[in-house]
Amino acid sequence: MVASLTPNHPMYTEIHDLDQFRAHLDARHSLQNVVCQNLDLRTFSALLRAAAVEGTIFLGCNIDGSILADLSDRGAVIFPALPALPYQPYRAGLYTPQELLQGFVAGKGDSYFADTLDGAIYRHYIRYRQTKHRHHYWKR
Repeated sequence: MVASLTPNHPMYTEIHDLDQFRAHLDARHSLQNVVCQNLDLRTFSALLRAAAVEGTIFLGCNIDGSILADLSDRGAVIFPALPALPYQPYRAGLYTPQELLQGFVAGKGDSYFADTLDGAIYRHYIRYRQTKHRHHYWKR
């Protein structure tokens, strides 16, 4: 559960896996005030059509395109997956040092920048840090 930042706004429940998603829907038949992160919900279209979704936030979820407008019309907010990024912007937690440095080979001069997730994220940052590229992913 994520605490509300203001007293007039509800608390949100975060859902990070499909088991949590199913259990929440089975118990409440509603996704109101829920944040769903990085879930493949394409097989749940019928359940999503039937569920209350006002105040639901979908971060990087895969949702059948035929129900996107319906969800939005009923009060859900949908942030699309951004597959061209070397990192997951809607991740539930921080990357661990092990994840960031996986592939690093000590003694290999360019291993950090060439072979690790941290290096890939840094290269992406350098490539798109110019002002003219800041909104690259939103111009589709």
